[in-house]
Amino acid sequence: MLKYTSDADCCDVKYSYSTEITFTCHLGLEEVGPYFVSETKDCTFLFEYPTVHACPPFDIVQCSVIGEHGTYYDLSRLSLHNNNYYLKHPMYEKQFVINVCRSVVHTPHSLCPYTSASCLVDISSHPVDEPVNLGRVSEGPYIDNGKIKLNYTSGDPCDAEGTETIRFMQTVIEFICDHKSIDSKPEFLGKVGCIYYFDWHTVYACESKSLKGSVNCAVEDPLTGYLFNFSTLRNRGLFRYQKDDHQYYLSVCGNNDSSPCGADSGMCEEELNGVNRHWSGGKLNSNLIYNNGILFLNYSDGDPCHNGNFTRNTLIEFRCGHGLGEPKFLYKSH
Repeated sequence: MLKYTSDADCCDVKYSYSTEITFTCHLGLEEVGPYFVSETKDCTFLFEYPTVHACPPFDIVQCSVIGEHGTYYDLSRLSLHNNNYYLKHPMYEKQFVINVCRSVVHTPHSLCPYTSASCLVDISSHPVDEPVNLGRVSEGPYIDNGKIKLNYTSGDPCDAEGTETIRFMQTVIEFICDHKSIDSKPEFLGKVGCIYYFDWHTVYACESKSLKGSVNCAVEDPLTGYLFNFSTLRNRGLFRYQKDDHQYYLSVCGNNDSSPCGADSGMCEEELNGVNRHWSGGKLNSNLIYNNGILFLNYSDGDPCHNGNFTRNTLIEFRCGHGLGEPKFLYKSH
């Protein structure tokens, strides 16, 4: 916590103005800034500042896996940046604290060893047991006999199996497809030796298919029923972006403006030096596509490249943000 004090009297002359900033761990934020929480009776302004810089060291791994028949499963939407999953132990006054594909987020409620991705915490009125590390992140999800699993290893030492060999606590989570389970959490099955087993019914363990919307630049999320409608961007005109002596003209879903490549081009690349050559990066369309929580447009059948062996293609991925926003060029593949 950071505290600023002042000699200036507030409305009650018994107190002076002061400000307290509490820094909290948020693994997904770097520089967003503090936000106002409240003002106390003694004229203290309280702010909270969520930032990754308030987090202890943490582990994170890739959170997707490809199944035996090429099916793509993405569990990253279960991974929490500023919180954890909490579930009470069925027999004791303890609770499990779990995150997905990353270490647990350090909070006053977790009290877990910072390396753990799964831990067990004493929540009794007078805790006597230290938090137990039930495993840390070492690898992402994997397929075991057709089932999606996540294994956290190298937890605290364990002698539950009564062997002379040193063993360590582990956590195994099996993800089960359930189209109705969107905001779900794991369920504790039991403990065998040094391994804690959990089941997790979730829609993100189901086979995912790309959904193509209608021609009006809209598509519906099949899980929530929410309609993403980008038709307002149609009237925005051409987006322009300059990089390395090239000008890029980008149209979203179509508009009345025309780039140097013509009215049917969704993306046009123009040289700013020399003879001002230009190439179409793909034909314009308004078929918004939704796949695994990602929204994008695909402009294909552009001008030939690499001696006519390929045609240019443009992918536009849309991400949640404040305001209208604007496109940013990432890279050009070969």
